[in-house]
Amino acid sequence: MTAPADDPTGLALVVFDFDGTLCDSADIKTKAFYELYLDEHGPEVAAALVDYHRRHAGVSRYEKIRWAEERLLGRRVTPERLRSMAARFSMLVEDAVVDAPLFPGVLPYLRDETLPVAIASATPTTELRRICDRKGITEFFWAIEGSPATKAEILSDYAARLRVGPKRMLMVGDQPSDLQAAVEVGARPLVVGPPAPWNRDVPRVDTFADVVAWIEARRGAETPEPPHTASR
Repeated sequence: MTAPADDPTGLALVVFDFDGTLCDSADIKTKAFYELYLDEHGPEVAAALVDYHRRHAGVSRYEKIRWAEERLLGRRVTPERLRSMAARFSMLVEDAVVDAPLFPGVLPYLRDETLPVAIASATPTTELRRICDRKGITEFFWAIEGSPATKAEILSDYAARLRVGPKRMLMVGDQPSDLQAAVEVGARPLVVGPPAPWNRDVPRVDTFADVVAWIEARRGAETPEPPHTASR
């Protein structure tokens, strides 16, 4: 890993959420949450879990499964049950996410970016890294991290590892959890997606191409360009 240039104001790291930000895969996980309990408990439970998932997008699947077990089904969830259901969810989604396309402009951006680029996702780290390997994009990232750490914990860890203040990190995401993580640690947020009440007062763009333009518009004035080094 190459240390960022000694500039107290410029960006030192660009961090992306994965599903719905880099990869067009958000709907895959919505469908998987519906299917997860459908055969065992029927469409009413399945639909309730999907509603909870949509209202808590970007939160770990373990928390969503725990909510379904305890709140929908009224039973104490054991570690074994939690692992079993999470493994079943992984089987439903992994191949589909690997096959899902990256958003237009993502691959050229990753190939050309000179700043360190990382991922902070709610997907389990081992699965996330496996997906990136299978999609052939691991080499572009300085770090790839997911659950069980929260996104705020991941951002804090990145700041410590780079030995820079959190204000030198940009967190790019499409869900409230991405914004909340940035605010919690003091990183700069950038939302990609349609206007919504939760993103009304923060920088927001419509597409990934707009993300690239947003970064480029600020690069000359405030962003150093250290050599890019890909690492986990």
